[in-house]
Amino acid sequence: MTLPIWKTIELGLMASPEAYLQAIRLTKTAVGGHCSDLLDLIKCAGLRRTVNLVKLSGRDLGFDTAAPYREICEAALALGLELCPAEAALALRLQYPEQPRGEWIWVAMEPLPSRRSDSYIFMLERDTVVPWQREINCHTAAFLSVTTPFVFVKP
Repeated sequence: MTLPIWKTIELGLMASPEAYLQAIRLTKTAVGGHCSDLLDLIKCAGLRRTVNLVKLSGRDLGFDTAAPYREICEAALALGLELCPAEAALALRLQYPEQPRGEWIWVAMEPLPSRRSDSYIFMLERDTVVPWQREINCHTAAFLSVTTPFVFVKP
């Protein structure tokens, strides 16, 4: 299977997750309610480095019906892809201002535990008005549509 690079982003642009969030808000991007609660769980790269991202759906990964998040990630890992560091979600929001309206992209990553005992991953959305940085409640066994797009790191 050919895995073309969808987008190359740079990590380490900001010293902290809080600085990313401040920069995201300056772009008039709406931020989901729990994003701020998850910031202390995100580690920033420290040094600048580029990361190549691949965008794939469950269908691209061989699923014919809805599949658990965990299995979608396992299928991508079996192709040699990697989960994104959480920082990639924040960096991607800043480096993807041209996101088309109506597009939702889930960032494949290790789910972050919240204070509510749920786990979350990040999702970038562009609705009809503004871009969004959202967190998505992600039980690793939750079934997701085969058309849901995810980004993974291509080493």
